[in-house]
Amino acid sequence: MKDQFAFGLMHICFLFILSLSACKKNILPDENLRTVLVYMGGDNNLSDETDEKIASLRKSVIPNEGRLLIFQDALNQSPRLLEIKSGNLTTLKVYDPESSASPEVFKLVLQDIQRLAPASSYGLILFSHASGWLPERTLIKPYAVVQDGKEDLELRDFAAVIPESFFDFMIFEACFMAGIEVLYELRSKTDFIVASATEILSPGFTPIYPDLIPTLFQEEPGLKRFAEIFFNYCNLQQGDYQAASIAVVRTAALQSLAAWTKVHKDKTLPPADLKYIQKFDRYGDYTLFLDFEDYFQRVSSPDSHEALNKILNDVVIYKAATKAFMKGSSGFDINRFSGLSTYVPQPQFPYLNEEYTRLRWSKAAL
Repeated sequence: MKDQFAFGLMHICFLFILSLSACKKNILPDENLRTVLVYMGGDNNLSDETDEKIASLRKSVIPNEGRLLIFQDALNQSPRLLEIKSGNLTTLKVYDPESSASPEVFKLVLQDIQRLAPASSYGLILFSHASGWLPERTLIKPYAVVQDGKEDLELRDFAAVIPESFFDFMIFEACFMAGIEVLYELRSKTDFIVASATEILSPGFTPIYPDLIPTLFQEEPGLKRFAEIFFNYCNLQQGDYQAASIAVVRTAALQSLAAWTKVHKDKTLPPADLKYIQKFDRYGDYTLFLDFEDYFQRVSSPDSHEALNKILNDVVIYKAATKAFMKGSSGFDINRFSGLSTYVPQPQFPYLNEEYTRLRWSKAAL
């Protein structure tokens, strides 16, 4: 009888242990809960900032079940993969002198983090010059997604080397990356994207990295809190430095936004009318980044706008913007902010218009 009782008790304990294991997402013995990669394309005039960011990141608290890795590509040195643990910096790999704007290099780094820091969840922070979906070297300083010397990593090449559903989240410490074109191109690669529809002014996340990083190692990443900390910091600055926008996007809802656009966009505005729509760039005589909701409400029937608003609330789960953006430096007021931007084809940009048709967003929604 005692043996039966003991066996029953052991069976219950075994089931309890299994249930605890299930709560940990079936992490293998050699895996971590989450590996976060900070990818720094700084082989350009941002080189010194990569060192400043690493110094700030070293002050972050990383839980035992988490790994924080940094790919640093700076001027006049070989790219390297680093790890921060307990404030210490360890070099995991040194790469041959190669371009951080090469899709092959980015793919190799993704393979290396899986090999050197396997986890049940991966997150990305990407820092470099960027210009959203814009093709390489087409207008005033367009840098695409990553810039390295004279080479840019374009959006479609960047997306192509990321495995499906690889990242739980992607965070862009880079300009103009909250465009619908970027988000839709990456929608099958990640669950959430944190990005700005405007420029991100230096020093970016650097002063607040120690506050930001712990939010990413919660079992459910605290992306809203991450965005909120960044916005609050920027909103407390003075003058032109009080300039920021940020949004947290749930990519699973983007298909519904494409479907709405496909059905309800029923006209095109004359180029002269684009100046009346909320813009997010400082290009001057033209604009390439317009507020998504402001534009599409103007080219659709009013009776469809309630549905648009509902879908946008599903897509953008957090958004915030300052009242103005660098008004003293050819900037603008921010009177409308849906969290997303959009490009609108314009006659003076035939090459851009042609390239736009190759994007997943254009094929799905326009």
